[in-house]
Amino acid sequence: MLVDITKGWKGLGEQKLVRGIQGDMEVFPLCCSTGVVKNLRCTKLSEKRDKLYFDKLENNMGVPDHAKMKAAKYLHEMIRLITANPRYVWPVEAAQWYAMSLILQKVETGRDDSHVGGYNNFKAAQVTFFDRLTSDKANKAFRFANSYCTTYSCDHLMEWLATQDGYFGEVYVSPAVPGAHKAKVRGCIFTPKLKTMKEYHNTYFDVVKKHIEYTTEVLNKSIKTKNTQW
Repeated sequence: MLVDITKGWKGLGEQKLVRGIQGDMEVFPLCCSTGVVKNLRCTKLSEKRDKLYFDKLENNMGVPDHAKMKAAKYLHEMIRLITANPRYVWPVEAAQWYAMSLILQKVETGRDDSHVGGYNNFKAAQVTFFDRLTSDKANKAFRFANSYCTTYSCDHLMEWLATQDGYFGEVYVSPAVPGAHKAKVRGCIFTPKLKTMKEYHNTYFDVVKKHIEYTTEVLNKSIKTKNTQW
């Protein structure tokens, strides 16, 4: 179990943990061979918002469908099954695993989240993504400061990929320039190496699977309270 929730909030509050990992893979307009990572984000745990979830495990909340868990071939598919339940929590690195899984699926099988007809679900030769600088998102001078995810986003992903010396593939990060609301914006073009992407994914697939299964076991064994209002 990556994170032990059985000790309640006292055992979680000092750790840097997140929940609600999300993100989508779409296609670049008029280019079936390019994937676009979008909406990558997660939420830091907060005592004010999350304490009750872990100090009252006996209250019932939905757990993932066993058949869907078994059918999942990519770790982001498993994480999507539990995103709505705030008791499945992760070290922040899991958001990176999720993003790399999205990319691997698009490169390996072509599957994506687009519904554009004729351009979606083709294997990607390259993947691209864009974002405002994390530092600018948190800058109070930015009109929308703190309204964007600063925990893990596309900006974190391109920053990390750029430090890997081409291990996962060729990475080109554009200069960061001011956008319409003054926060600087940059983009990334990533040409993945399938072999190393698969090795990375396979390293964490079982980690994610076991964490979800164990957390589900803990929740299923907890006493259920009827008619609980959250």
